[in-house]
Amino acid sequence: MEVIVNIFICPKCQIDLHKFFPEKCACGYEIPITDSIYQFCDDPPISLEKEGHKYLGYENVGENYDGTVSKSYENYDDDYGIFGACSVKLVEIMGKGCTILDLGAGLGPASITLAKAGANVIAADISQKMLSVAVKRTSGRQLEGDLIFTRMNGYNLQISDNSIDAVVAIDMLHQVDNPEAVFKEILRVLKPDGVFIQYGCIGLPIDDEQWKINLNCRETESDIRSYYNHY
Repeated sequence: MEVIVNIFICPKCQIDLHKFFPEKCACGYEIPITDSIYQFCDDPPISLEKEGHKYLGYENVGENYDGTVSKSYENYDDDYGIFGACSVKLVEIMGKGCTILDLGAGLGPASITLAKAGANVIAADISQKMLSVAVKRTSGRQLEGDLIFTRMNGYNLQISDNSIDAVVAIDMLHQVDNPEAVFKEILRVLKPDGVFIQYGCIGLPIDDEQWKINLNCRETESDIRSYYNHY
């Protein structure tokens, strides 16, 4: 798998930044880092309608968002067996060393397991607090690939054109009022042969055909989770 070194864009001058963990731009700007999270934007975590695009924010939720987060971080892999299984399969298909953007990464279940499987992962979210929990979950884990936590706005990704092998969006697109704008950004950053994987929210209305597909997926998830928990 070819390694792309120029993945990120400088928020100030919009030229490509060097290296997966970006260094100071030629214009002199250096991406601020807070709690191990690269600050590619200073947008508010919740956007009001009068400010333009609306999206949900989770700054007041943090560790209480996911019931499993109160469990020890050492048991994380057991709690998210389905993410581990799917991550291994995706990296097998894409190849180790591939670059994957986890858009709306939240607490990091997909990002961490993808990096553990050998992908180079960009965990991107608008919520600093959610990403801070993800950083804690990563501590002490052996990851085969690189993992960078980035605070970004899905409407304006500071990522170079045609630089990403796969974009993963889990329970994310239903939270924005203009998903078409987010899709345009996803298409822009994906390579011509890139892959987009989206998993929606169970709370959204679905038709009978989608329900049957989801039911089959949940049965498969249950089988995988049972296997992981057994071992």
